[in-house]
Amino acid sequence: MSLSSDIEKAFEKNLGKENLDNQDANGRAKIKTLSDDLANAFANWVKSQVFTITEAEATIQIPPVSSTVPNPVPVAGALGVGATTGPIVAVSPTIISKAVIKKATEGTPSNQSPEADPKSQSSKVQLLNANNII
Repeated sequence: MSLSSDIEKAFEKNLGKENLDNQDANGRAKIKTLSDDLANAFANWVKSQVFTITEAEATIQIPPVSSTVPNPVPVAGALGVGATTGPIVAVSPTIISKAVIKKATEGTPSNQSPEADPKSQSSKVQLLNANNII
């Protein structure tokens, strides 16, 4: 399904079966061309708009982090005092968290973090691409 085919179906529905049956190939081609042109016009209009994000939620997944350090604790054993065991490996669990950005007054961090960018309130985005237009 594409935007163009949805528009084309709307035209066909509006014209009615009796009018469509009386159309020649040229008339059908005009419906298709108009549908494609309208779909492109809608997509271009949406892509040209600048949107301001005022509230957002996102799931953040931080993969496990591992750290290896030498074990400085002397252990008495077959090798004598002063021998050490193998390195210590610490692995954190996977962290899954929800980040929430809420609307705030201009000039203050919208997520209330002291390290947040005070201009986060003015985040602007535009669509770069549109799929399934024609």
